[in-house]
Amino acid sequence: MKVAFLTLGCKVNFYETEQMMEQFQTLGFDVVDFQEKADVYIVNTCTVTNMADRKSRQMLHRAKKKNPDSLVVAVGCYVESGEAKLEEDSAVDAFFSNREKEHMAERFVEQFHLTPKETQTMGSRHVEHERTRAYLKIQDGCNQFCTYCMIPYVRGKGKLVSMPEDEVISHVESLAKQGYKEVVLTGIHLSSYGVDFSDALNFVSLEGKPLLAVISKVAEIEGIERIRLGSLEPRIITESFAKELSAIKKVCPHFHLSLQSGCDTVLKRMNRHYTSAEYKEKVEILRKYFDYPAITTDVITGFPGETEEEFLITRNFLREIAFSDLHIFPYSPRRGTKAAAMTDQVDSQVKKHRSDLLIQDTKEYQKTYADAFLSNREKVLFEEVVSHEGKEFLIGHNERYVKIGVLASEAAEKGYGENEIHEVFVETARVWADVGYFAECKGGKYCICAVTGPDEYNAITDNNFYTNLMGRENIRYALKSLDMLKEAGEDVYEAFVSRMGITREETAYWKKIVENMYFPYDESRQVYALDDRFMMLRPWDDSRIPPEKRHLLYENYHPLFVYRQRMCKQADAIFGLYLHSYLFSKEELKRNYDFYQEVTLHHSSLSNCVFGMLACQIGYYDEAYEYFAQSARMDLDDYHDNFYAGIHAANMAGTWQAIINGFAGVRVNGGELELHPYVPKLWKGMQFNLLYRGRKLNIQLTHEKTRVELVSGDAVFLKLNEKEIHLEAGKGSIYEEEI
Repeated sequence: MKVAFLTLGCKVNFYETEQMMEQFQTLGFDVVDFQEKADVYIVNTCTVTNMADRKSRQMLHRAKKKNPDSLVVAVGCYVESGEAKLEEDSAVDAFFSNREKEHMAERFVEQFHLTPKETQTMGSRHVEHERTRAYLKIQDGCNQFCTYCMIPYVRGKGKLVSMPEDEVISHVESLAKQGYKEVVLTGIHLSSYGVDFSDALNFVSLEGKPLLAVISKVAEIEGIERIRLGSLEPRIITESFAKELSAIKKVCPHFHLSLQSGCDTVLKRMNRHYTSAEYKEKVEILRKYFDYPAITTDVITGFPGETEEEFLITRNFLREIAFSDLHIFPYSPRRGTKAAAMTDQVDSQVKKHRSDLLIQDTKEYQKTYADAFLSNREKVLFEEVVSHEGKEFLIGHNERYVKIGVLASEAAEKGYGENEIHEVFVETARVWADVGYFAECKGGKYCICAVTGPDEYNAITDNNFYTNLMGRENIRYALKSLDMLKEAGEDVYEAFVSRMGITREETAYWKKIVENMYFPYDESRQVYALDDRFMMLRPWDDSRIPPEKRHLLYENYHPLFVYRQRMCKQADAIFGLYLHSYLFSKEELKRNYDFYQEVTLHHSSLSNCVFGMLACQIGYYDEAYEYFAQSARMDLDDYHDNFYAGIHAANMAGTWQAIINGFAGVRVNGGELELHPYVPKLWKGMQFNLLYRGRKLNIQLTHEKTRVELVSGDAVFLKLNEKEIHLEAGKGSIYEEEI
């Protein structure tokens, strides 16, 4: 499906639109220009003035005129203003508040009875978490024509299309080779998979045989540990289907069984083709063949004509079924559907009230189901790390899609999720090993050509120092990670190497790169050159450039003029030296700092803080403070003469880094936390909290004293300057040192 965005109002709105675009792209949508014909139009609205309100309304209506069959969505401030009354606006199909922007794409596809998987074209995939779960759409189209739904009209007008079995297998094999452990087979109406390959009139007469056949073939693919199914129509669930499906051990006992209402009269008006009694029978069949399966569903509240009695029947039915989770949607009229033309539309406040009641019930159902696993030993595919109350947790799902977390410290001890980290190192090392070559003209050293480092004023260069340094260290980390796996056990190492296809020849090649990485170096100055050509360029003459044309050079001068000058836009080589300062002597750092301080224009907002942090490290404290002040006051003083374009939001983080990583000297070297504090002369002191590997530390620094407190978490070792400090686990473990 094609989605188009339009943004009104402030810079924050523009930033949030970019985030929403990424969400929709991740779920398989094609983002197109707002002027194009799209399936979905999303207007990020503004309400700062009456004119803004008017503009928001105009754009929403304009979108509907572009494509009357499209979904028009309002999001943002106008939605929350109280003036919009969007539920009464026939041009608007859905609306979301500002707080819903973070998960808007997911909310959108749920509200319109799509899953994230169902928005994609055939054969595309959505990766939910790196190397864990991939979605594969194997079916498109729906011919059920429920009275509330536009999908049959916008997805091929009832035409059914299934991906051929051999293509499904090919796609899944590719995913398995990439390291994905779980595949989710999805479709607009997945239960109709294979109808277009047969002479059957509908999916019911097929009894799910084509779907079972393709699932069986997928289960044979090495590397795939789990198969999860998208939304199923209840009528596909028969004794024979459930029995055969349960025999495929890789199939997860997690079923999204579409419902919409638990009242028969409402189901009939919806044209849902089954009764509540038939639905209950299907659930009982699943529970007969699967051990405590997760059963989830969708429910629409306030469907046209839904009385209070009908709603209570639905609510009681949901409780009787005992779902593990529910997705609740207040009914939204869709132009062109039969339900939208029904005369007995339910008041929006009534719909919201009923929705709120079911959402409250859902929380109870979720807890009841999840609590059943508290004392169980579960197989979990870990997907992400989250922080909670000062501790880090490894989070994943079991086969029934119950979210489970363990302390990251415990996970590390037991090896949970370890392979995922190693996979990242290996795959990125492979990238670095592919982009360069051993050049004879450089004495057989490994060179990486035609790149751009952090500094855009020196673009498409050969052997950028920062790039080569980061590439070498990435490969070094990959080799170290393999050594760590060996230490964990030969069986663990061999299994990983086999799955990733790592050979001795490959790791030998990596070692050769690490030992022979080329770095441009100026012998006369004894500094690392930014790149191969940098020292040949004409020295920068700042006096030639009028003050009004200095920010930014690209806006005022041809790129070739910029490329031919020996100067840097921002910290580049210095950035690499800072990030890996432990590889260089203090004298090396000083020489390079002194050189690049003279040739760097600091036209990037983050350049000042990088230079300031390195200045702290080499003892140039006065210069460090000047850089900090420039960073902190960049917008207040309009230091770059471009405040008119908006604030430098990233520089706020840079200012924080200048304090914490600069003056406080917080860094991690060799896996150890270090503090090298310096309190500026004009400050009384500083105090901050630090989260480090699940531990919460409170650090107080003054001219007279350094104080480190372990607020929560396990025991921790750290270095204060060159002194090793050990803080015992438990609240109130404190180290103090007089200066």
